[in-house]
Amino acid sequence: MPEIQGFLQKQGFLGGEYKGWHFRLEGQMLSYYEDANTVKPNGAMDILESILSYDKTTKNTDFELSCKGRSFVLKAGTHDERDEWIQAIKRQKLKLTASGNVDSLKLPVTPRGTSKEESLAKEVGELRKQCAQMKEKMQTAIKDREIALSEVEHLQKLLEVKMGDTGIHSLQMTQQWKKKCAKQEARIEKLTEENLGLSNKMKALNAAIADVTGEKVDYGKRIRRLSETNTTMSQQLSALEISKVENEASLNDEIKAVKDSRDDTEATLAKLMKKLEDFRSMTAWGFYTEEPYIKDPFWKLEVVSLTSKIDKEFTSKNDAHVEYVVVDDEGVVQGGGARTPKDGINSPIYLRHAANMKDLKDLFLCVQLKHKKNKGKYTKRSLIAWSFSPLQKLEAKPELCLQLYKKPFEFHNQEAAVLRSQALGQQMCVIRVSSFHGKSPRAERKERK
Repeated sequence: MPEIQGFLQKQGFLGGEYKGWHFRLEGQMLSYYEDANTVKPNGAMDILESILSYDKTTKNTDFELSCKGRSFVLKAGTHDERDEWIQAIKRQKLKLTASGNVDSLKLPVTPRGTSKEESLAKEVGELRKQCAQMKEKMQTAIKDREIALSEVEHLQKLLEVKMGDTGIHSLQMTQQWKKKCAKQEARIEKLTEENLGLSNKMKALNAAIADVTGEKVDYGKRIRRLSETNTTMSQQLSALEISKVENEASLNDEIKAVKDSRDDTEATLAKLMKKLEDFRSMTAWGFYTEEPYIKDPFWKLEVVSLTSKIDKEFTSKNDAHVEYVVVDDEGVVQGGGARTPKDGINSPIYLRHAANMKDLKDLFLCVQLKHKKNKGKYTKRSLIAWSFSPLQKLEAKPELCLQLYKKPFEFHNQEAAVLRSQALGQQMCVIRVSSFHGKSPRAERKERK
């Protein structure tokens, strides 16, 4: 009867794909089969000679058995199932070690209390200590490898973000053009030297003919051939000069394109870093529906009144409530929001804010009047009207008289003319703002008690 059996996934050779097998733990051997009815195993490993390793800090489902250059990388269906296999293997190893029923461990039987038994016990203890130390070193090496791989991946991503595919391609093209220009310059120098040598030969031949004949005559066939060669080389030299100029112009264009691409990438990266800094500064605020136990400054927001027309239309709706949310200057919602309870539009909402008000200069508080609307089997929250105010104004005024705007809710760098076209006449919403610095009244009452 197996100690434990069931379905596990085993990783293929050299980090290949996982495949499902039926595993059985019988005696000191962990074997795997095609299915539960197969008798002949496809492979096995001795658990007494192997090292069991797994990550205790995470909720993953894999574990590993390694022995003499071989390893079983196994994955269970759930974290609990993995722990069940690990505990079963540990129990079986302890049971086999304690009972002495080990096929691979054949020791002579000696009476209890002898010196040989004591020496064997010491050797077993030393081996166990060495195994534990090797296991710790292996786990440390695995963690170091994972950290190194993550750093390499991070550096590659940074390089891709800073340069991009266009920048890398442009740099490669620039290097190719430089190599071509160097080859052409070497060829021009060689042709110039050859032309100079032919000119010197022509002068020497001319002088020799003048000495023989006493006068300058036709140089003959050889001189004409040299002249034609000189002409051909001059033409080639001119073509190379023209090609060099064209290549330099093309290279300058490529360099300019690379610089422009780099500037665009740096500008985009700067925008992303600014957004990241803005997002970090936004973690200093948050909404509460009850008075918080905090020591940070916060605002208490209460809807005091609505104009009669919008008040009559709004409060008559089912589940009328006020929803608060914070957006940036482009209308993107930042973090979570809060809404008043059902039929409680005057209920207070608390907003914790940063000590440095400059961090909130590009953030706006948006107030939305909503109600529940049944539509067939579904229920959704429908918008009646909305308004907004910069967060910095909440500290300056005890009451905010906000102009209401018609739906839909759109706030994206809108100009004054666009907002006026959405305004609901003279319909206003008045919000009382109570500012608290230091401990909240609720926290002070708790400390007094």
